Amino acid sequence: MFHDYYETRGYIVKKRITAFVLCLIIALSSMLTLSACKPKTFTVTFNRGGTAEMNITVMEGYEDIPEVQTVSSWKDIVFPVYICDKYTLSGWSEVISRIDKDTVITAVWTPNPFLVKFDPVNTEAKFISGELEQTVHNWTEIIFPQYDLPGYHLKWEYDVRKTEDTTVKATWLPNEYQLSFIDENGESFGFENLTVLYEQPVLNLPTPEKEGKRFGAWRLVDNIARYIHEGSTWDKAENATLQARWLDADEFRITYKNAYDVKGEIAYRSTDQTFVINPPERYGYDFVGWTGTGIGDQPQLEVVVASGSNYDIELTAHWKVKERTLSLDADGGQLSQTGKAVTFGKPIGELPSEVTKEGYEFIGWQTSNGTMVDENTIWTWDPDNVNSLKAVYLRLYTVKLILRCTAPNVIATLSDDAISKYGLIKSETENNVWIFEKTFKEGERLGDLPTKDYVKLSDRDSDEYRFSHWAINKTGVKVTSADIVNEKKFPGSREGGVIELSIKLSTTWTPFY
Repeated sequence: MFHDYYETRGYIVKKRITAFVLCLIIALSSMLTLSACKPKTFTVTFNRGGTAEMNITVMEGYEDIPEVQTVSSWKDIVFPVYICDKYTLSGWSEVISRIDKDTVITAVWTPNPFLVKFDPVNTEAKFISGELEQTVHNWTEIIFPQYDLPGYHLKWEYDVRKTEDTTVKATWLPNEYQLSFIDENGESFGFENLTVLYEQPVLNLPTPEKEGKRFGAWRLVDNIARYIHEGSTWDKAENATLQARWLDADEFRITYKNAYDVKGEIAYRSTDQTFVINPPERYGYDFVGWTGTGIGDQPQLEVVVASGSNYDIELTAHWKVKERTLSLDADGGQLSQTGKAVTFGKPIGELPSEVTKEGYEFIGWQTSNGTMVDENTIWTWDPDNVNSLKAVYLRLYTVKLILRCTAPNVIATLSDDAISKYGLIKSETENNVWIFEKTFKEGERLGDLPTKDYVKLSDRDSDEYRFSHWAINKTGVKVTSADIVNEKKFPGSREGGVIELSIKLSTTWTPFY
């Protein structure tokens, strides 16, 4: 009995403990389940990206979108809308669908396309290759055009910070060339080569010495008539060798600068007879005179070298661009102005336009050698040789233009609108015939003629016919507005002549076979 009691009690306690453990397990399980069901969140921070120079802002109307967002899924992310002048927002630094933790997302910007034009500046530069207009997003995409200009190398000046349409201009830098020096026997003096720049003064020429001789000058080996002096302009796009020219003890030199058609240097002896240095010539310029040794600063037209002179002479020629008054030839027309002042190398300037000639239309001016010119033409002819301008005209032809309908038993009407639209001067009308007078310029096209909208057929005829085209009445040859009015196309169309055209009709019915 006692044993049974304790056995029964132990069983009850055991069951209660078991129940308590089960309840505890269930409670813990519930807590874990609730914890697992709670959504996981993460923070997304937006970075505007770009550089300090870029003025990146938020588009108006989207200011409420936060740049720091706490979300539980990438699908909950709301993207801000950024804008930047000269740039386009092209994407983001992260793959959005893979974001599941705290992340910084940076905006990626692409420069807007801009147009770059290239200006070679020097019109004598020869184009080789490339595109003169390029649309790019940045300067690294540009392929620079290539040009060639003898004596120069090309450098394009541009600002890589520019992202708007721009024109890049060429800078032409003179090439460097080397001058070497030899004596009359072709042997080197041992002087270092002299570096010169194209179309720049030659400076620091060495002065050699030779026993019993006086140094005269340096001259080009490949052109011994060409002398190179201190300050001469280097105009050869290549390296060169200079050879020394020596003078005897009683031999002296005359050096010319800026003389064009005169050799750079000549020699004379003190025993020579007195001689005169005559004026040089330069195309398009008047010679003002010489300055230099024994003359002073006032130009002198002639220089006399007296017998017995024993010194070197340096002369510089001075010029004045030619200014002349050209005669104006109206070629039988009426013109109030008789002359036009021009300056060599400058635009001609305004020319008379009120030139009349009966039966002609004035179209411009031409030189005495037949070249058409206008106010913008640069005068490049020597005005002493080409010294006049002649009026140029187009011949006007007034002809009788007869339009008719020759189809038998067809009644056609030309509307009054056609007369005003096509500028024809109505002179008389007949049944199916319209006669006008019209003035054509020499070489002018026939121009528009009344079309089907202006040529009406009677109701009866319009059921069977329709307007097709105009043709020369005698030959039936079709004419168009592009035809030139001349004797070949329209025989008899000269002054006082006749152009006779007829309407060609086509049928409205379809042949039955």
